[in-house]
Amino acid sequence: MRKALIILVVAVAAGLFLSNYMKHADSEEAALVDGIRARYVGAVNKFLKAGSMAGGLDTNLDAESVANEILEIRSDLAALRKGLTETKAIRKAEKLADKIERFCRQHSII
Repeated sequence: MRKALIILVVAVAAGLFLSNYMKHADSEEAALVDGIRARYVGAVNKFLKAGSMAGGLDTNLDAESVANEILEIRSDLAALRKGLTETKAIRKAEKLADKIERFCRQHSII
């Protein structure tokens, strides 16, 4: 009887652990938004690096190509947002879209 009770308690504890673990795992839609965010962060870093390396050199082509990349990321996010259904992914996408818009306006990209 004790063995059965111990096994039951261990099974319930394992079930609770797995349940909590699965709740925190990102969904596919949230992962897609995170992928676009990673592309955006990389592009921003390249853009800022091109600006800081300008010390007398003509880096307009570098900054312009990165600006085009940011605009492409912006349009990819807009396309993705149309198909999102999960609340968490929608919120993440809205926050990222706001960041992109602010960055583009601040650096006169749009």
